[in-house]
Amino acid sequence: MRSSSPDSTAKANGARPPADLEQLMFSKEIGELIRGCMDGLPVNQREAFVLREVEGLGTGEICKILAVSVTNFWSVDASSSRQAA
Repeated sequence: MRSSSPDSTAKANGARPPADLEQLMFSKEIGELIRGCMDGLPVNQREAFVLREVEGLGTGEICKILAVSVTNFWSVDASSSRQAA
C-alpha cells in the first residue's frame, strides 16, 4: 500500500496549498475593518456600496434595484463615502 504525503493528497483532492500566513492575516484584518465600517452605515447606503463596489454594477442598474433617482443615488453614495472615511 502506497502512502501519500499531505501535499499530494491535497493536490489530488483539488485543494490549493495554504496561503501565506501573513497575507491571510492581513486579508482578515482588512475584511474586519470593512465590515465594521459597513455596519455603521444605514441600510440604503450599505446596499448602494455593496452593489457598486462588490457587485460592480453601474449607477443606472443600482438606481433600478434600489428604486431611487440618479440624484438620490449620488446623495446616498456621497454620504456613505463621508461616513466611511
